[in-house]
Amino acid sequence: MRATLPDADSADLARIPGVDSVEIRGDSVLVHANDSDAVARYLYSHTAAHDLEITSRNLEDAFIALTSDPRRGADATDTADTLPTTSGTGPTDPSSAVTTSGAKR
Repeated sequence: MRATLPDADSADLARIPGVDSVEIRGDSVLVHANDSDAVARYLYSHTAAHDLEITSRNLEDAFIALTSDPRRGADATDTADTLPTTSGTGPTDPSSAVTTSGAKR
C-alpha cells in the first residue's frame, strides 16, 4: 500500500502488526503488508496518513516470494543449485539432436 505521511519513521511503521516491509520516498510511504486492512485501519486512526492506495503485489513480488530461499534470506533468488545444468557438449544421444531449423536429425 502507498500513503502520504510527512515525517514518517520507518522503524515505527515497521512495528505495526501485519507490516512486512517499509520504504519511505519523501512524503510517500510504501508498505508491504500481510494484512493490508489492519495496517490501513492503523494508519488512518493512529497517524496523519492520507491518500491511501491499496494494491496487490505484482508479478515480480510473486516470483521473488516463490523462488527465494528462506534459509538464505528473502533476497536470495539463486536457483542454480536446483536447476539441471548442461555440459555444453550437446546431447548424448545423436538421434535426439535438433538442427538449427528445428527438425530432428
